[in-house]
Amino acid sequence: MHIQWGEMLQVFGATVAATALLVTLFSVGVRGLGKRSGAGKGEGSTNVSDAGPVLSFVLSFAIVIYGIYLIVAK
Repeated sequence: MHIQWGEMLQVFGATVAATALLVTLFSVGVRGLGKRSGAGKGEGSTNVSDAGPVLSFVLSFAIVIYGIYLIVAK
């Protein structure tokens, strides 16, 4: 059995990068929603300020769906 270490390192690097991107996007979305609510101060917000967190969650969802597609697709 011959292990191709170069390709294994590429897969590892891509996995770490994708995980870091997903966690960062989701964290930005959660933080954006926290700021939007005024951190409990009852301040209102506009719909424009909702675009950043929503975009972060949509991109996170897209990454997860693409990963599931790669696993399930034949």
